[in-house]
Amino acid sequence: MNYKYINKDKIWYMLGSICNAASSALLFIVVTRISGINNAGLFSIAFAFAQQLLIIGRFEVRSYQITDVKNNYSFSDYFTHRVLFCTMMMAGSIIFILIKGYSSEKFWIILLLCCYKCTEAFSDVFQGFFQKENLLKYTGITMAVREIIFIGSFTVSLIINHSLIIACLVGLIFSIIWIFIFDIRKSKMKVRYQFNQSLERIVSMTLACFPIFLSVFANIFIINLPKYTIDQYMENNIQSYYNMLFLPTSLINLFSMMIFFPMMTELANLWYSNARVKFALKVRNAVIWIIGLSVLILIGGYLIGIPMLTLIYNVNLSSYKQSFMILLIGGGFGAIVSLTNKLLVLLRKQYFLIIAYIVVSIVTYSSAKKLILFYGIMGSAMLYLLSMCLLTIIMLGCVVITIRKGRISK
Repeated sequence: MNYKYINKDKIWYMLGSICNAASSALLFIVVTRISGINNAGLFSIAFAFAQQLLIIGRFEVRSYQITDVKNNYSFSDYFTHRVLFCTMMMAGSIIFILIKGYSSEKFWIILLLCCYKCTEAFSDVFQGFFQKENLLKYTGITMAVREIIFIGSFTVSLIINHSLIIACLVGLIFSIIWIFIFDIRKSKMKVRYQFNQSLERIVSMTLACFPIFLSVFANIFIINLPKYTIDQYMENNIQSYYNMLFLPTSLINLFSMMIFFPMMTELANLWYSNARVKFALKVRNAVIWIIGLSVLILIGGYLIGIPMLTLIYNVNLSSYKQSFMILLIGGGFGAIVSLTNKLLVLLRKQYFLIIAYIVVSIVTYSSAKKLILFYGIMGSAMLYLLSMCLLTIIMLGCVVITIRKGRISK
């Protein structure tokens, strides 16, 4: 493949990543502007629950899939695994909502958003296939268009009906249509696949990816823990204020992963071809990129962050500037956590992730209630920063040790 097409593929992937990462922020802005602060708080916690349950559907197999350079599993294996776990995701969603005993409106909003996230999990297995086959452009296209379709149809429906339930339903229908039009059709042009009836292979893949799944599930839980605590003890408007301040932190992770994630297959080839010094240099450069980007965003956030958020949401957030800066610092550490998470999977040291996330989950969960009840939104920001700092220290240390032990040739 020549460089012109490589660049084109990366541009599409960057566009898809931007749409995927920006979707929650854009949807939150839409709901805030059209339906008000209280409904925005309701939507944000529903979206957070759906995002948490999405991890069950994906089971984080894609990180393994795109670095499976030895082709230990076929696409039929990955496809079958995804269908099974998407089914489990939806069953778990219904059980979770029933246990929580939410109102009828909250029940349907969470369920429909879980269905939408289920389509995202299903699409993800095709995105992994496209990326592994050097068709990164298709991965970017399907991510971008699916998000644009959902946001557009959701927004139009909300303007017309002023109903979050109907808006979620309309967006879900269009998302399903897109998967049939693009993901399934394009993949069948490249490979023949069917349901794999080999339970042994499905179990084997599940065991191989379980540490990745557990770590990402714990990571999302840690990130959302302030939101869950606010949902339990505070009003919807506090939830809205926290989300307004929190959403910009994803910018650091977004731009970092746009650069790093497309390199995963290349890094896997370097590692398994014994080019460990080149591998280490690329990892070092990725960390430097994240640090530099974090500093730039921190400066921008300090100078214009709060005025920009106030303009976007039409809500005065000037009293929360300190909490906002703490969240941005946490976002920088969070980007390094995402990087080291992917690296440990590539290095097949995913069991280290379990240790890291168990330790940090215990620390943050035991601190959450006191911090948030005593300090409010500031406590939520402090909790997020604490968790990301601890994860960075543990996981970056594991990566450095593994690379140094494995360094064999230039």
